[in-house]
Amino acid sequence: MNFMSKKINHLKPGTYSIDQFNLNPIFLIKHESSIFKSKNCFVRSWEEVLELHGKINVEDINFDYIASVISRIPKSNVAPYRNIKRLPRSSIVKIKSDGSFICEVRDPYTKNSDPLEKEEFDRKFRQLFFDNLKSSLMDYEGCIGVEFSGGLDSSLLLGSLIKVLDKKKTKKIHAFSFKFRNEERAINMSRNFYQSSKVNFHSIELIGSNRNIIFNILGYLPQIPFSIVECQRYSENKCNLLFSGFGGDQCISHYGNNIPSDLINQGKYKELLKWSGSKTIFFKHLIKRNLYFLFPEIFNFRFNFEPKKFLTTRILCSNLTKDVQNSLDKLTVDCHSWELDTFIDMRSSIINRIMADHTALRIEQEYRIAKFHGIKKIFPLLNEDLVNFILEQDLEIFAKNALIKRDLIPRVFKEVLPPHLIEEPSKDFYAYTNIFREQDKIS
Repeated sequence: MNFMSKKINHLKPGTYSIDQFNLNPIFLIKHESSIFKSKNCFVRSWEEVLELHGKINVEDINFDYIASVISRIPKSNVAPYRNIKRLPRSSIVKIKSDGSFICEVRDPYTKNSDPLEKEEFDRKFRQLFFDNLKSSLMDYEGCIGVEFSGGLDSSLLLGSLIKVLDKKKTKKIHAFSFKFRNEERAINMSRNFYQSSKVNFHSIELIGSNRNIIFNILGYLPQIPFSIVECQRYSENKCNLLFSGFGGDQCISHYGNNIPSDLINQGKYKELLKWSGSKTIFFKHLIKRNLYFLFPEIFNFRFNFEPKKFLTTRILCSNLTKDVQNSLDKLTVDCHSWELDTFIDMRSSIINRIMADHTALRIEQEYRIAKFHGIKKIFPLLNEDLVNFILEQDLEIFAKNALIKRDLIPRVFKEVLPPHLIEEPSKDFYAYTNIFREQDKIS
């Protein structure tokens, strides 16, 4: 880890904001260069706090961080080293004149207006998304990278960029896909649709990255495994601006599986029956959710990550001493998976998915590694204004009924999507394993 010595910008007494993804974080560390008698130093970057920390020794490693790595349960509030404190993300931080501080949680998602009619919402939502993309592209003249998996979210990004850019500039778009055998058909189907736009398509071999290289970039080993091969390819193709579709599942392309909970909570049983399409599905939703309200602990057990299920975790844990294992057990508690929980209401599902620790850590990590390679990485599907606009609507917009789910993007953006994703928006539907499964059924 070789961070160049740099001038440290100590935060003075005042009020500061931390975003929900820690892209503009605040760290606390004690150091002689502090402007406070308490020796508290507040800085806004990993480079600065690691510079203040100095040489890393084994005894500096935070045991809580090791527990998160071993258990595969990411925690965004835990720093890798004991002397560094991460202040809570999505908060307002007030630093006082004596070096003490107060953190107040900032709720980035507030409902301020009434829902719009369907046609007006579609029009405004489409315009807001395109305007945000244009804003990201403003004054940029270089090559543009897009992470492209052939699925709904990445196809929305690629198709929208083709739409908002001048036709002459679409040649500057480079779409990068990993060579996953299970995704190859989905990628090829979407690629064929966009091929006429003169977009440059690239395939990347997925290989593991040297941990020492990642350590030298980040200053620590990440809680979430990551490959830097793609960043090298983006850089080779001079793509200094990169768009990622990560975060779509959290909100904009939500399947809408939590809609029955909303309808039941609001006592809209006629609407639930219509949405279900049959009495059998209607009673299934009704019974399941009533049981959930009566016995939430039983159902929540299904939505928890169980660390010992992971092969690497079993191997690591089996080689720990009993004392260490007992200490780890207190830290590696099961973690609720909001992606699996279909019983909470839609709004809570979206917000909890976006605010999950693993979401924030992945974004922060990918943003920093891209920045190291001279690339600005953007996550348009998690734009705060976009998410807030969606949360102000009746959230039945995500699924027309029990059979037609994940309906928002295909309905609003059909002009920029391949026909097959409008008909069936799930990328997994086009995977080879799914084809083989269907062939087995036929045979």
